[in-house]
Amino acid sequence: MKAEEAQKEAEAARDAAEEAKDAANAAREAAEAHNLAAAEEARKAAEEATQAAISAAEAVESAKLAAQAMVKAQVAQAAAEEAARVAKEAQEKAEEAQRKAEEAADSAAEDKEAAQKAAQEAKEAKEAAEAAQGAAEEAQKAAETARKAAEDANLEAAASAALAAEYAQKVTETYNEIVRIKAEMVEFLADAQKAAEKAEEERKAAEEARKKAEEAALAAAKSQALIELALMDTTGCNAEQKEAASRRSGSSPGGHPGCRNPGGSGRSAGRGPGGHGRGHEPGVRLRPVPGCGRKYLVP
Repeated sequence: MKAEEAQKEAEAARDAAEEAKDAANAAREAAEAHNLAAAEEARKAAEEATQAAISAAEAVESAKLAAQAMVKAQVAQAAAEEAARVAKEAQEKAEEAQRKAEEAADSAAEDKEAAQKAAQEAKEAKEAAEAAQGAAEEAQKAAETARKAAEDANLEAAASAALAAEYAQKVTETYNEIVRIKAEMVEFLADAQKAAEKAEEERKAAEEARKKAEEAALAAAKSQALIELALMDTTGCNAEQKEAASRRSGSSPGGHPGCRNPGGSGRSAGRGPGGHGRGHEPGVRLRPVPGCGRKYLVP
């Protein structure tokens, strides 16, 4: 009986052990299942965190590119503004050159070679100023493109537009330098034209003075001839001889025509006391009239 009871108890203990084992296995399996679920949740969370990190990194990179693109856009805008300023300066220089060229063209000088060259230089300066204005407009367009690219965070496009704006600015500055040189040349030629006009005026004034001096000398010679004619003693000459004397004296100063005295006495009816003709003053010479023996007074 005791053996059977012991057998039964042993079997019961064995059954209890198996049940415990099954329960342990069940508990283990449940624990494993729970751990797997938790692990899956953790994996999913890790993946989401990784994706968030990647997105954050991309956002940072995008922001960085946008900032760089904005810098390029600002560079492009600054270049465009400088190009516009330089273009305006070039335009003002060209207008001043044109004004000076027109002043040179209004010169009264016969030789206007300098004025013609100044007009050509002013024309070229105007063309260069217009080219500078065109380059400045291109710089502004490039700056606008860079701004839009910066808004789209397109660094490559913004950088390309900024380079285009900077190039346009340099082109504008080059044309401005051309305008400056042309303007200086116009100023030089305008001054040369003024100098030519002044020299021509001085030459004309000298020519006019020479003509007036010649006219004065001729008038003086004629006056001297008239004085000599008035002082000539033609008492012993007939009317024909007097007329001939008048013509010769008037046409050839210093030439004294001859006339004959019908009486041949060589004396003047107008002699005064002491043998002096017409009572002339001391210091006045008497010169003989060839052909008639008369004399006339020479102061």
